[in-house]
Amino acid sequence: MDCFALGTDSAMYHRFWDGSAWGGWESLKGNLTSPPSCTSSGANRIDCFARWTDSALRQKSWNGSAWSGWANRGGTLTSPPEVVSWGPGRLDVLARGTNMGLYHRTFSGGSWGAWKNRGGVLTSEIDCTSWGAGRLDCFVRRTDGAMGHWW
Repeated sequence: MDCFALGTDSAMYHRFWDGSAWGGWESLKGNLTSPPSCTSSGANRIDCFARWTDSALRQKSWNGSAWSGWANRGGTLTSPPEVVSWGPGRLDVLARGTNMGLYHRTFSGGSWGAWKNRGGVLTSEIDCTSWGAGRLDCFVRRTDGAMGHWW
């Protein structure tokens, strides 16, 4: 089990459970302005995403033996990103854009798709889950205060 947190120094911190004890916190550096959102899309794979000081999306990945550097994935985010995986090698990243709409970007087949505006006007952060292959459910607060659901 792995845990991730945003430090007071704007870095991402990581610790893990080895089956009998928690390891210490390690700094994975960064200039984050949001807590990280992390998921696994396969064995020995972790992908973490956060909003950076320039409001763009950044990604840091674990390949089973080492962490990558922070890769710029673009966009202009006004909320923390949310990442979900519904299958091997599949990543779905969602965030609120400058027009307060829901934006979505996918990684599949070894390449990134473009950011897509999925519409709406969000007044909250996004929370998503997947309960099966090809299924993604996201929840937000709408301008009328009701919960919005996108799938």
